[in-house]
Amino acid sequence: QDLIWLKENGYVTITSAELLHYLENKEPIPKKAVILSIDDGSWGVYTNAWPLLKKHDMKADFNVIGEQIDATWELLHSGASRENDPAPFCTWEELIEMQKSGEINVCSHTYGMHVYNREKRIGMSMMESETAEDFADTVKKDYNLSVRCIEGWTGKKPETVAYPYSKRSAESDKLVLENTGYKILMAGENARGTAAN
Repeated sequence: QDLIWLKENGYVTITSAELLHYLENKEPIPKKAVILSIDDGSWGVYTNAWPLLKKHDMKADFNVIGEQIDATWELLHSGASRENDPAPFCTWEELIEMQKSGEINVCSHTYGMHVYNREKRIGMSMMESETAEDFADTVKKDYNLSVRCIEGWTGKKPETVAYPYSKRSAESDKLVLENTGYKILMAGENARGTAAN
């Protein structure tokens, strides 16, 4: 229903990669452009959302958690199944297929920083006692892992990252932009709470 409403009201979907192209080449952005952004990397995007996007001739960014995609890939390639998993993730092969279609733009949701209060860290935000140098080093290492996976499998380096839990600050934005190859940082205003937070 949301996709139908957007189409009926003249909206056109673009990806963050297309937005960067428009900005870097000083080309006009389509009128009523909107980016659909889907987080985590869940298998439901492959089985449900992607077919709907194709049906309505639309596109979306798919922000994946690298370590979850790796874990699913390893699970399935060891002979196990994700059929009974309550929250299964995609495989790299499925992400390649979606990205090649043009409807899905695979982006980063970090490699392993989608955590809530693991060692006092919440997502890709700075911890209270963390120095800017330590945070920059942590973000750079995570970025390199994310790039190694996403670019290694899809052939396309991620230039967009969606902040886990939308936890960010002006200082973290600056450090992420200075120490990684990300060009677009996504976060929501007043992000909804989850069971974990």
